[in-house]
Amino acid sequence: MKIFKDANGGEWSFELTAFEFKRTRDKFGDLLDPDYCYNKTRDAVFLVDLLFELVGEQAAKRGIDAAAFARLFKGDAVDEARRAFLEEYVAFFPSRARERLSETIAKIDRGRELTAIVGAANLAKETEKLAKKAGILAKGTAEKLERSVSGDLSSNLPESPDSIPTDERSEN
Repeated sequence: MKIFKDANGGEWSFELTAFEFKRTRDKFGDLLDPDYCYNKTRDAVFLVDLLFELVGEQAAKRGIDAAAFARLFKGDAVDEARRAFLEEYVAFFPSRARERLSETIAKIDRGRELTAIVGAANLAKETEKLAKKAGILAKGTAEKLERSVSGDLSSNLPESPDSIPTDERSEN
């Protein structure tokens, strides 16, 4: 069972079982497909709708409908809820698949994080070029950022996974 918090600090708990996957299949698709599930849960609106479905009974007891629940999620609360969901998701699978699935998710997340860092460095470089043309930025700001990012990248580049493993599903 996993617990996550909304933006107001309210705690919610859920457990992924074969029943939950079966119950949510028509509304949310085949969440047992790791590629599909990983990519769909990157969409905050999809994730919050899915989480509401999983904690619906708790929400009803608190007098919270889907719209009120969605209003409780923004920023870090969405990331933390997704992390909790993915941890519970990995725990659902048999032990032989859990380690591979967990490692693959971590590599993909790290690759995306590093891509964002590179994007920020490139943006800084382009901004510096434009600012230099306008005469409003001290020379070397983008170069310093680029050296910092390059050091991070060279020491932390993940392997490039082709996809999340899908060949080892839990037997329902």
